[in-house]
Amino acid sequence: MADEPSPLHSEFLLTDAGSIIDSHGSAVMLLGVNEFSEWWGCFESYFQAPIGRKLIYAASDDEEHHLGIHSLYKIPKWFGKASVLERMNQRWIEMGWGVHLPLESRIQSPCHDALGAGFALAHHEHKSGKRYQMEWRQLNSDFIQLEYAEKLDEIPLAPEAMAPPWVPSQGHPILKSAPLDHDFESRSFGFFMGRERAMFLPISVFYRLYNGVLGRPFQSDLKWPELLNVEGLDDSAVSLTTALAASSSSMFKGSDYTIFVQTQSDWESHINARISSRGMGTVNIEEFVGGTSPSVRMTLSSPLPGLTLGLLIAMWERAHGAPCSANVVFTDKTALISLHPRRVEYS
Repeated sequence: MADEPSPLHSEFLLTDAGSIIDSHGSAVMLLGVNEFSEWWGCFESYFQAPIGRKLIYAASDDEEHHLGIHSLYKIPKWFGKASVLERMNQRWIEMGWGVHLPLESRIQSPCHDALGAGFALAHHEHKSGKRYQMEWRQLNSDFIQLEYAEKLDEIPLAPEAMAPPWVPSQGHPILKSAPLDHDFESRSFGFFMGRERAMFLPISVFYRLYNGVLGRPFQSDLKWPELLNVEGLDDSAVSLTTALAASSSSMFKGSDYTIFVQTQSDWESHINARISSRGMGTVNIEEFVGGTSPSVRMTLSSPLPGLTLGLLIAMWERAHGAPCSANVVFTDKTALISLHPRRVEYS
């Protein structure tokens, strides 16, 4: 762990509600760049048609809203424009998104191609005060080239993101906060967390993405995990939550994170490392059973419950070396999660 916060993120705070608040007061989550790519590749594969544009628009609308409501990014008529543009470019580094080169219409070392394109479109439109049609192409692994064509549409500010219905209406109340306790290493394009490149993403980007794909058809031959039972949501929300959980489980399985669990304290330590300290909420353990037939019952309060659910399932399976059955009941305020070994039925 770091002895003191990285200067780049000295104003970021971790709250006792398991949320990370950035220097502007917005809720963000922390994850590895490769982790996100793994999650996105799996999530997109579940749909009948590509949804890459949905991710671009989610990133663009969210960043447009962020730039539009904060006075630090207001473009002046006469003097001070250069300093505002510098702050906009610095935001890319602070968030770990890569290097935005607006004069060349390029992104260097993008965190993700679709995310980077969406954030760049928002910055381009904010700077010029006009709407644009954007196309992009990958020049190589280090550069994305952007092409803009002006549109005649007016430019009303993108509205605030609306949380989807399965996100608890009330989270854990924030009573205290502290600087982040992660070992960050700053780079010219962002930062590393330990051995992996990492980034911050606003929680609201996920909300815009979820609302954008809710109801879109999934692959016709798709088989959802039979050992995950979700209650308390309508059918479309259950399917999307299941897709989110399966994708984040796949994301975790692609990591080399070691989990050793013998006691409830062990489990709580891993939850803090992989969930709460990364801005994905709190998990309260109601019942923990170890031994040869382990099980755990938890209350989850998270701004991203579907994604966090998948992490918990994959973590449990790695800890015990066997698949588990999961039952999840969504309420207005929390999600109640029970994990236990798969039951084998003999005929």
